[in-house]
Amino acid sequence: MTDIHLNFLKSNSDITKFCDFVKADMQDFDGVIITGDISEGLTLVGHLEHLYINLQKPIYYVLGNHDYWHQTWDRVETRVKNLYNRNNKIIWLGASPVIKLSDTTALIGHDGWYDAFHGDWMRSSFRMADWHYIHDFLHVTGNIGAIVGISRKRADIAATYVDMRVREAFAQGFMTVLVATHVPPFEECARHNGNPSDAEALPWYTSKLMGDALLHLANEFPNNRIVVLCGHTHDGYRMTIKPNLEVVVGPSDYGRPQWNKIQVK
Repeated sequence: MTDIHLNFLKSNSDITKFCDFVKADMQDFDGVIITGDISEGLTLVGHLEHLYINLQKPIYYVLGNHDYWHQTWDRVETRVKNLYNRNNKIIWLGASPVIKLSDTTALIGHDGWYDAFHGDWMRSSFRMADWHYIHDFLHVTGNIGAIVGISRKRADIAATYVDMRVREAFAQGFMTVLVATHVPPFEECARHNGNPSDAEALPWYTSKLMGDALLHLANEFPNNRIVVLCGHTHDGYRMTIKPNLEVVVGPSDYGRPQWNKIQVK
């Protein structure tokens, strides 16, 4: 799942209905991976708990930009860590060791962040609501250069974390690693209404730092496979970057959460 935006549903009963649809369609499944934009900062934990109560399966997730709205990054991350301490089946991958899915396949992840290395941020008139709703941006509102600086630091933390965890997974003998993140790591994967994103939007819908880290790993470990699961753009897209590096961007629509099946070997 990605960009399910549960805060756009009218009530918890609508979330329960969504979970019923998932269970009816999937029949049997081992767990759920969510690649961000689950809710908003104030409702995130409650929505995650409601998902688990209804699905009764482990939930592995990363956070999207919307998940930090009306809060600071630190406050949200403290809350999801505390949630894990109460229920170790609701797992934020940004503070998780390598997850074994099968003898050959592992799962790792980090939220990621857009870093404005693709496109033309200096000429972009595109503005993200994040800069008004996430408290860590409020002190630089209107200063696009400072916003880019903050974003790049956060994107670098994510890319460094993913590099470390993928290496750990390969060292543990896994041949395939699923990498969950929110922001597409390559500009070719960022699309809108079926078309490539333009230069004004690309800075805020891609993470080149994450893409560079993944490319380096794919080149260094040619006999291993990396599959990236992400969202953020709301346009479904699948692309093979290299023979051993694939990106899957999940589709989404406000108020109509979707899901897709992944068969792990």
